[in-house]
Amino acid sequence: MTLLAETTTDGSPILYADDVDIAADGSVYFSDASTRFGAQDNGGTLAASVLDLVEHSSNGRILKYDPASGETTVFADGLNFANGVAVDDANSAVFVVETGSYRVWRFPMDGSAGTVVLENLPGFPDNINNAPDGTFWVGLVSPRNPVMDQLANSPFLRRVIMRLPDAMKPAPLRYGFVLRMDASGKVLETLQDPAGDYALTTGAVTLPDGRIAVTSLTEPRLGMLDAAPR
Repeated sequence: MTLLAETTTDGSPILYADDVDIAADGSVYFSDASTRFGAQDNGGTLAASVLDLVEHSSNGRILKYDPASGETTVFADGLNFANGVAVDDANSAVFVVETGSYRVWRFPMDGSAGTVVLENLPGFPDNINNAPDGTFWVGLVSPRNPVMDQLANSPFLRRVIMRLPDAMKPAPLRYGFVLRMDASGKVLETLQDPAGDYALTTGAVTLPDGRIAVTSLTEPRLGMLDAAPR
């Protein structure tokens, strides 16, 4: 399949294919989290994400695969670690998590300019999944790192940090955090685990029986909640 090729239709390599969702017309939207640091060549998904987040060079993008033409094209770019992707219930827009800038975007499918609907999050947002009633679950992997925030406008120092041994590079903190927002970006509820017993939370999914499945980047088990608090 063309979708599984290593490049887009224009020949640019797909290094870090990440999250995906499918629109009603069959179009497939998926994130290429980093065009600089592929997971396969940089020690895995976590190690590669740290490199990209530290460099902060806005090279992530969202790609669109058209099953009718077989083409994979750039739908949106210039993102700091493009991550979670979710098509809204109306099939009018694609919601995208921009991990490195702590925010969530809404990109209309008609190609008009995207808008930030949720920003300045207290942690690194990862995945976004459709929840009931047109809302969305968003997982925050770790609280924000003060060092990285302070170096936001210091690309030279960020490059220095990238050359440090892995043990000295910024690392995620154990803290579980999932939130639910509406299509306007209003936060409706948060689920938090400050103790970090189930940490590095990447997102959540509402199951048919009403339970909530919580996912993690590193935990060896799937988190389960009987029902979402209201």
